[in-house]
Amino acid sequence: MSPRKSKRGRPPLKQGEAKSVLIQVRVTPEEAKAIEEQASQSQKPRSEWIRRRLIPPGDAKAPPKTEDPKPQPPAGP
Repeated sequence: MSPRKSKRGRPPLKQGEAKSVLIQVRVTPEEAKAIEEQASQSQKPRSEWIRRRLIPPGDAKAPPKTEDPKPQPPAGP
């Protein structure tokens, strides 16, 4: 039996590692040029540069709970 050939391309990412939501935004040509220039200067792909500007590393946490906590009784003597 011959060894199995590997598939072409990048191996699949683990569960939860792949980005799956696409957010689109319209910008003016001048804004697009500024974004491209700044991303290029930082030597990062445009999407990575935008992502890091919007959400700094370490700030992407689970969303806060929407339920209000139960009121705590006042601490008294």
